[in-house]
Amino acid sequence: MSLKPTTDEGLNLDTPWMWLIAGPNGSGKSTIVEDGFIERISNQGVRKINPDLITRDLLTRDPSMSQREANLEAMREVDGIVDQLVSLGESFAIETVLSTDKYKPRVEKWQKRGFRVALIFVTLATPQDSLARIQIRVAQGGHDVPADKVIARWDRSLKNLAWFASRADFAMVFDNTVPGNVEDEPVVLASKEIGGPLILHHPHLHPRVRDELRAVPGIVEEVEEANGSSFGNVSPG
Repeated sequence: MSLKPTTDEGLNLDTPWMWLIAGPNGSGKSTIVEDGFIERISNQGVRKINPDLITRDLLTRDPSMSQREANLEAMREVDGIVDQLVSLGESFAIETVLSTDKYKPRVEKWQKRGFRVALIFVTLATPQDSLARIQIRVAQGGHDVPADKVIARWDRSLKNLAWFASRADFAMVFDNTVPGNVEDEPVVLASKEIGGPLILHHPHLHPRVRDELRAVPGIVEEVEEANGSSFGNVSPG
């Protein structure tokens, strides 16, 4: 399976791309961005926007701000940056938990403006995995997220997955729970090339992702043998 858009148009640097780096709290979104993943699969320079980093910078500059105040101000700054980049027709990537409908009308609007939309969705098997990852992050000096919000966002994020996957021009869905291959990388659960259908690669690995993505029109599921190896595709009736 190719891990990059393969059409000439997809690799055309004159085509602006909007990358949604999405998934539950603690799933590893920032790691993928910082590792240069987008540049490797797109051959395109991308302005990266991380609301958490903006929030942290605001709190550092003004310790008197509450976390809520910093979050709201960061969202305003992010919206301003995105609006500017869209008006300039420049590619960008933004991290989001995707637990609200905020980006649904924006995706439709940006596509009408000539943007391609790429979805990179990184998930974990359960909300408890998210909580465990966040505690590791906190121990390393990172930011915390209240447990009730983590659990609620995990569910809402997965519920939004099908809508964005069906409208994305390019998509990859990863399970980053406990990498099970020798390269110690996340497992690709689903992918979509430009002009192609969404393909579900490992239906058995993440039942919640599988069930949500089956709502995507035209989805193709790989058929797996008993040993887990794939040998063909079927389209669910």
